[in-house]
Amino acid sequence: MDVDSYGMTPLLAAAVVGHQHIVEYLIGLNIVSRKEKIDALELLGATFVDRKKDMVSAVELWQRAMDLRYKEGEPHISKPHSPHTIDAYEHAREVFDPESLADIMADPDAIKNQALLIRERILGPAHPDTIYFLRYRGAMYADAGKFSRCISLWNYALDMQQAMLEPLNHMTLSTFYSFSELFEYMLSEKSNPPHPLYQNSIEDETCRSLPPKSSPFSRSVS
Repeated sequence: MDVDSYGMTPLLAAAVVGHQHIVEYLIGLNIVSRKEKIDALELLGATFVDRKKDMVSAVELWQRAMDLRYKEGEPHISKPHSPHTIDAYEHAREVFDPESLADIMADPDAIKNQALLIRERILGPAHPDTIYFLRYRGAMYADAGKFSRCISLWNYALDMQQAMLEPLNHMTLSTFYSFSELFEYMLSEKSNPPHPLYQNSIEDETCRSLPPKSSPFSRSVS
């Protein structure tokens, strides 16, 4: 069970792309720890939400992971708890017991937030899928006319990229390009007069796209 440059084992690699039969096979071999099985099932559930649009199967996988966390006769493996919540996720927290999982079963938005929370915790901010699905979920909200949700998710993705990557990395530039397309859409005939979020948002993103004042680039521009 070697790991790649992102710290991914074959088990997690199978889970992140939705190869359930491989996940089940590797779990069945009993060559991984209970914690690794839990992470794989939870990550596979997140993949079912975002790649397969199958929330029922996702909840079933999360329930299996929950059963493993609180397996009778074994020490409990609780989820890590953060005192802080994230605005981009509407201040949602990960479900931590069977009751809290049952509470979100009839709420599609809550399930989508769970998928994003689980993916970020297991894969970390450096993994491309963490950023990709933040942007993908934001695009889905933009298509539905929920621009504030889109901008919130994309800003959060941009925060991650700017914290990890060099300023002109192609992934960061791609996010700025997505913002420009969104703002163009907000100014189109479908949003006439311009959407009230437009002015503040474009000013914020323009400022964030500029390098720090202390950098040689910004001094040469000024």
